[in-house]
Amino acid sequence: MSEYKWWNDPGWVSDITMISRDLVDEFPEHKIISVGQSPAWITMGVGMIRRLRGEEANIGYVPFTGNYMESAGDETIKLRKNGRTESGLARSFKSAAGRPVDPEVAARYQSYLGKLKLSPDDLAGEMEQGKKFIFCDLTRTGGGLASFMSAWSENTSPEVCRFLGTGLECLAFAPEAHKDKTHFKINTDLVVPMHTYALDFDRFDRMMSTSSSNHVGSQSTRLMATYQLYSTPTRPAGMHIAHNAPVTREIKGVLHQDIQYKEQNGKWPQKSTGFVRQDCPEIVAE
Repeated sequence: MSEYKWWNDPGWVSDITMISRDLVDEFPEHKIISVGQSPAWITMGVGMIRRLRGEEANIGYVPFTGNYMESAGDETIKLRKNGRTESGLARSFKSAAGRPVDPEVAARYQSYLGKLKLSPDDLAGEMEQGKKFIFCDLTRTGGGLASFMSAWSENTSPEVCRFLGTGLECLAFAPEAHKDKTHFKINTDLVVPMHTYALDFDRFDRMMSTSSSNHVGSQSTRLMATYQLYSTPTRPAGMHIAHNAPVTREIKGVLHQDIQYKEQNGKWPQKSTGFVRQDCPEIVAE
């Protein structure tokens, strides 16, 4: 049985490009970074739209697969807004049982992030020059995004983590918006604003399907490799590349055609009502 080609469904493609357009309009100055495969095609669309508008693509991709963190509940944090101190809610996380991270693979991953120029120190250096960044992920609970940010920030100094919290942001594509939760708390020092883009359950499942799960065969629709920090019964820890250039080339062509038509003919739909952007208030140190 052949794999269903979702990119031949105009409605499915339109959903992806509409979300891309929403991110372009909402975060015009941010570098949009796809965490793992799930939002990769959305991120690709962001770059296409920006280029058609004569701008730098300003996007990035960081391979990451798996989920070894789970929710530890919500914590109250202090925020400074308009000169006043208020309370906010941060979603916190803890290590999930039965998913031990391979320390050697984690060390290689840290080195790999440096090669991509997406390490915490790299981003902090660019933030000092006024650059803005947002990590995006498609997630039900936030555990996958928290797992990445935990691995990403491992061995980063508390000072750099706190500085990252002043400019780095996260966006979770989720089945529902979380208006009351303003931040992701990765550890004591790394607490970052969390925006949500709510997708109904049908659209959420469809978006998840664009990643081909963890499939890395020649017919995979993955735009990037997997990089898993712990072993499972079906896959060892480490990086696994999908040799699928003909498939991804075809998808890029379909997305670009849809985006070019909407951009040149003013056919973009209205902005989604499920997008919740926080105002990124300053965190008050305890």
